[in-house]
Amino acid sequence: MSRPAVPASDTRRGSGARHRDRNGRRPLRGRVLGAVLAAQVLTVGVAAWSLAAPVVTSSGVTTHGALKSTKDTVGWLLTCRVSHTLPDDPIVHPGAPGAAHLHDFWGNASTDAGSTYASQIASRNTAVADAYNGSATRAGTSCALGSMAPGTIGDTGSYWAPALYANGARVVPEAKAQLYYRTKPTFGTGFRPIPQDARIVVGNHAATSLATNPGLADGRIYWECAGDSDTHYQAPPTSCTEFLVNVVYPSCYDGRPMDHSGPNHTDNARFAYAANGRCPATHPVKVPQLSEKFKYQVPRTGMRLELSADPGMGMPGMLSPTYTMHADFWNTWQPKALAYLVDRCLNAGVSCGTNPVTPLG
Repeated sequence: MSRPAVPASDTRRGSGARHRDRNGRRPLRGRVLGAVLAAQVLTVGVAAWSLAAPVVTSSGVTTHGALKSTKDTVGWLLTCRVSHTLPDDPIVHPGAPGAAHLHDFWGNASTDAGSTYASQIASRNTAVADAYNGSATRAGTSCALGSMAPGTIGDTGSYWAPALYANGARVVPEAKAQLYYRTKPTFGTGFRPIPQDARIVVGNHAATSLATNPGLADGRIYWECAGDSDTHYQAPPTSCTEFLVNVVYPSCYDGRPMDHSGPNHTDNARFAYAANGRCPATHPVKVPQLSEKFKYQVPRTGMRLELSADPGMGMPGMLSPTYTMHADFWNTWQPKALAYLVDRCLNAGVSCGTNPVTPLG
């Protein structure tokens, strides 16, 4: 992937502007902080869902959408609603409600600071999971959409990213988040499921510049205007009103157990990115490449775009420059469901369309 282009308008904030008081209030902590940060909300252009007819792949998977299998489309796509928003991070701040900056969550609708692997796995689909629940949590997954029933009920994994702000008002992500599980860039067969309980963070919430956020510096995180996927930015573009952030996760695994011993309780050291289409010798096991697209819309161009800030940084109630962008993935898929799709989609060399139907367990 080429290094993203960075227009001057997108890098005008230096490290001296790391946090800024957007409304003059005294610093707030915990869930009070989450309530304040969620008070002003932009919900421009939240899209409706249309009913999708089921189809069946050559490998026997019931799914939805186009099934044209090319080198780049082998795998599957999930479309998931944003489920809920909380100042929690069960990877970085486990068991500490309100200790994190505000996050938007997709997938498992029960995820919060108190979540455990067992509680995530136990969360099964319910109708109320297919909705934005504000600060509430529910059982189920927002990737099992009523418009694609019964959908991917087996994805009880969780995905989250910091909340975005435009001129100090929170921007609710558009309804259609896209989560791709593909064979690229390693292709071929011989894929294994991403290990259960893997906890991976791409990016750096504590970055002090673009250079100190490896996700942005290495092109694993990039922004684009809607409709122009060829031009990549290291900060959200202010020249368009509808834009996406893309996050690409590593697709090579070292074969060792998950122990959450990495920085911020992650398993990042267990994974690596492929180079020239091959996994490195230190991480020889191919796993699906997860890539995320989160979409936002703002009322006009030229708005000041920032991210929620971590109260643990000493400046609660403030906002943070977009060079602190990052995203988290906690693999708490139902094990049989993920193995089913890896075998019948990736290793079968076929596209399994959108929101494929999976078993539980």
